[in-house]
Amino acid sequence: MRIAVLGTFLKDRIIDQDGRVTESKGGLFYTIDALRAICAKGDVVSPISYVGRDFKEEVFAHFKEDARIDLSGVVLYDGLNNCVELRYVTTERREERSLHPMPSLTVEQLKPFLDYDLFVANFISGWEAQLTEFRKFASRFKGLVAMDVHSLTLERSKEGFRRLRKIENIEAWIEFAKIIQCNETEFQQITELNPESFYKLFCFNHKKIVNLTFGKRGSLHVYRNGEKVEQIWVGAEQRVNVIDPTGCGDVFLAGFVYFYSAGNSVRSAAEKANTLAAVAGSKKGLLEWQELRDGFNHLVG
Repeated sequence: MRIAVLGTFLKDRIIDQDGRVTESKGGLFYTIDALRAICAKGDVVSPISYVGRDFKEEVFAHFKEDARIDLSGVVLYDGLNNCVELRYVTTERREERSLHPMPSLTVEQLKPFLDYDLFVANFISGWEAQLTEFRKFASRFKGLVAMDVHSLTLERSKEGFRRLRKIENIEAWIEFAKIIQCNETEFQQITELNPESFYKLFCFNHKKIVNLTFGKRGSLHVYRNGEKVEQIWVGAEQRVNVIDPTGCGDVFLAGFVYFYSAGNSVRSAAEKANTLAAVAGSKKGLLEWQELRDGFNHLVG
């Protein structure tokens, strides 16, 4: 399987409720390392992201010993790399500040990946690609398109603070995506409808899957089964104590898309994705992909 993943490699500065600070790689690292933990030897994973001159060596060194990772989609930016400060107010609610934003990618930079099996758009910064460029690419992609709404629901102040905003044209963003993911707060920014009504209005005729993540409560999945709209609730993994939820949504996305594409049912893919995300959050910061793999395999057998 060949998987292209659009996102942003970040420097994370995480400040927990007690004021303790953890500095870590973040953003697209979570998605790519989750795929490294579950992908087969013959799979190819291609991250697509700008990388600042101050972060280039660290990014390339992170993946240098894994032949499955193709870095041809990494575009060097002659400026500082995007850095995000995450200050947790509660275990699952946080304030976010984005420093040194990088440019959006164009359809010309995405075109080399048109013949891949999967295209995963994880809008970590929210401006990885502008709507017109994203639609040009996604409309021509023949494989499965998945997207995490993520920071499309956030605006950025001049000082870098991120604040929630409504998305008025969500139908244009999701038109060509088979799998759409967002968390509870993000879902409230894209619609006032309940999940079933949203699905019937925007997704029913295209047989999409909408994944709503709820942190420690689990996840809700809405999809079409024949002429019916099905909703299934999958509980969170209870055998793991999640102490740092940073990046868990990114890991969930990677797990669900991969397992579903490999032939798992919606429920099975969601159960495995929840387990993978829980293991990823069992320590502060970015977990080593080998440790994530071992922890996941221990739980799923």
